[in-house]
Amino acid sequence: MIEWLQNWYKSQCDGDWEHYYGIKIETLDNPGWDVSIDINNYNIADVSWTIYGDFNSKWIGFKIQDSKFNGSCDPTSFNILLEILKEIIEDQTNDPIGLKKYF
Repeated sequence: MIEWLQNWYKSQCDGDWEHYYGIKIETLDNPGWDVSIDINNYNIADVSWTIYGDFNSKWIGFKIQDSKFNGSCDPTSFNILLEILKEIIEDQTNDPIGLKKYF
């Protein structure tokens, strides 16, 4: 998933995008991960929804709002969070029902 994220980021860089938009990855004190990724080049960017899951003592939450994917997860679910982002970007769907497989 890291390789996918690297390639996706590279594909967004067009001489302008990277000056105004980008990716932020931080840690939380819960502990966990927090990520903010600009997805303004996609139709899904204008859709807002949130799904939270709690399974096997893991948690993931995300939303798409103001052309940003914002997600948080426990320390061991970062890969799943990136898989969700990839699915959203590649499917460009307004229907998050398919994402329930992660929960």
